[in-house]
Amino acid sequence: MKSMKLLPVLLSALAVASCAKTTQVNVSAQEIEAYASDSINVWKPLEAGSSVGELYRFGNAEGRKFSERFSTDSTDVYLEFNVTLLELNPAITRRLHRLVADRLRAWGFTGRADTIPGYKPVDVDPSRHLQYEIMRTLLADTGAKFENFKDSIFSVGPNVSGRLIYDARIDIYPVWMKDDFVTYAVQGYDYTGGAHGEEFNQLITFSISTGDPVTIAQIADSDKERLLHQLAARHMAGHNYFDNLRTPTLESYLDSLNRWLGYFPTFDGSVNMNGMKDITADNFPLPDPGFTSEGLVFVYPKYMLAPGAAGTPQVVLTREEVRPLLKAPFNSLE
Repeated sequence: MKSMKLLPVLLSALAVASCAKTTQVNVSAQEIEAYASDSINVWKPLEAGSSVGELYRFGNAEGRKFSERFSTDSTDVYLEFNVTLLELNPAITRRLHRLVADRLRAWGFTGRADTIPGYKPVDVDPSRHLQYEIMRTLLADTGAKFENFKDSIFSVGPNVSGRLIYDARIDIYPVWMKDDFVTYAVQGYDYTGGAHGEEFNQLITFSISTGDPVTIAQIADSDKERLLHQLAARHMAGHNYFDNLRTPTLESYLDSLNRWLGYFPTFDGSVNMNGMKDITADNFPLPDPGFTSEGLVFVYPKYMLAPGAAGTPQVVLTREEVRPLLKAPFNSLE
């Protein structure tokens, strides 16, 4: 009888020991709560200083806001741009416009055969044309291509209401600038028929001196880049996109993610049916890095790492979290 009374105690002790052993051996089995930083609003525009008319000051730079709206003759198809552009490197203007043009082509608002003329409509000499003038001219050229492409759009046929209504909006504005770097937000929404439209959100950081986008290899120490992938993976696991009935672990999130993406095991257990490797914490995708006053931000495209209902998930790695993983000057930028 005495031994029977001790049995529950022994089982309880074994269970505790087993849990402790599991936690020590397999860190990925730890439950992950949501990271509070991921709820931070990273889409706030860079705060402007003094302004005169449509001219704004952002630190040592000047910027201008403008809006353009294009529509077809039938007024059933619209393109709208709301842009705040800083007077910085012309290469940044070109890259932002290229991004817009690629999105419109992907959405079906311009033809696949269209070519972007670059800066042919205007001289890019900053002493003669401001960057916002260059962008307005390029967007006007895009609007003309859109007008020419409307016949292809309307060949699809009307929607259930009897009218074919296509609508797209793209907003561009700076959210952070420090030393030689600036981060722009590019947000968009389009409706091309069906039950709902599609959104697009991206943060992209540029070097002001070169106009080139900043890459992961530029910001992370090579020997610590793997830790950056792991940190982003843990943040995404905390969002709990696949099982809201329990607190996820990194392991359970990655397993659910790979199953959802259709990554089926093969004879060697390393690649899926399309020849792509499974997503792990070490190779977790890192999109274009964005910086804000809060830290390093990764914004993931819709459907990439979560169901469509999640929209475009974001991971905000605070400066305290990520500073040890970055190299100069990014480990000291505020």
